[in-house]
Amino acid sequence: MTTLLSNVHAADFMYVGTWNNVQASPQLGFSKGVYGWQLDKSSGEVKPLGVVAKTVTSPDSLASSPDGRYLYVTEYNGCVCTRSWPFPGAPRAGVSAYAISPTDGSLTLLNSVDGLGDMPAEIGVDATGKTLALANYYGGNVVTYRIERDGRLGPAVNNIHHVGAGSHESAGPHPHGLAFSHDNRWLFVTDQGLDRVYSYVFDAKTSSIHPASPVPFIQLESGQGPRNIAVHPNNKWIYVDTEEGGRVYLMSRGADGALTAQQSVSAIPDGTMQLGTAQVHVSPDGSFLYVNHRPNENIAVFSIDQNNGRLALIGFTPSSSRAVIGNRAPVPSWKEKTLWEKVETGARSFAWDMTATWVASANLGENSVALLKRNPTTGKLTSTGTAVSVPQPTYAIFVSPK
Repeated sequence: MTTLLSNVHAADFMYVGTWNNVQASPQLGFSKGVYGWQLDKSSGEVKPLGVVAKTVTSPDSLASSPDGRYLYVTEYNGCVCTRSWPFPGAPRAGVSAYAISPTDGSLTLLNSVDGLGDMPAEIGVDATGKTLALANYYGGNVVTYRIERDGRLGPAVNNIHHVGAGSHESAGPHPHGLAFSHDNRWLFVTDQGLDRVYSYVFDAKTSSIHPASPVPFIQLESGQGPRNIAVHPNNKWIYVDTEEGGRVYLMSRGADGALTAQQSVSAIPDGTMQLGTAQVHVSPDGSFLYVNHRPNENIAVFSIDQNNGRLALIGFTPSSSRAVIGNRAPVPSWKEKTLWEKVETGARSFAWDMTATWVASANLGENSVALLKRNPTTGKLTSTGTAVSVPQPTYAIFVSPK
């Protein structure tokens, strides 16, 4: 039996999503679903809760309600063994809703809904906790669901398919990342396959979205591959990382939702492989921006000019578990890695707790989650010396039930 931290009110729960269709290692075996830990916010100490939700499909991405009472989990039906296409005989992709116990962090399944597409890439919950948005990578569509009063997912409200050819190896629409604006008026969606960022007008009362008019999207340079998106707390500045271009774009939003590119900066160290940026976050106070990179296994830290939103590089922090625990063995170069290692390299995602002090890096290729500490004044990240084992981690999230 796991012994929880004595002061429950001083702790958050950390949940980690995984891929469960590939054996992580002979020691860890296959993942069984969603794993949990409890974090002491004063010390950074973590204690395991074990498997908190057993799943058939891979719980690839996670999102929580604003009050921390509910956790939403994608039912990912892709497999790296088939280059991430839905594997033969895979169940339908979808999203599941769980109730979170505020005392021990355990999860209770409420219901599951059809994802209306393949390979769900990202989900998000709006500020009222009444809408869930889903981006389906191989479905090429964006779906919104109404969240019921008891946390269950209701029927789909919108199912919007992107249209276009694209210039990537996987041709056509591939929505990947999404984010609601903090004022809850907009939903922004990146389409990796079309090199676009879409603006949708969001109606929180009905959970419906419709394309901004007259300009529904901004077209980036061919081959950039926009992956994820973050909205500044002032709702004026939008930041997008490009997986294939290795860059971060600053965009301003007009009154009609139209996005205009203001700046593009590299998110990787000079002389390293461009491919592989994964996730982007803006600090709660709006002072710093963070982007992680999978092949280089680090997190780039930028300061944000509060007058215009422009970025200035502060530096790079190693996010690999080997670096965090003190074993700084060199990471193999991109050319030295096998195709399998390229697919599984580095940190798929990172997240911080409610105080934005403790940062978790889900390192898929290392079968572990590394913990770092963030300095809110300088924005810099440092190692905590802690990394926890978990098979095939893809997504980390902190939740503090109210």
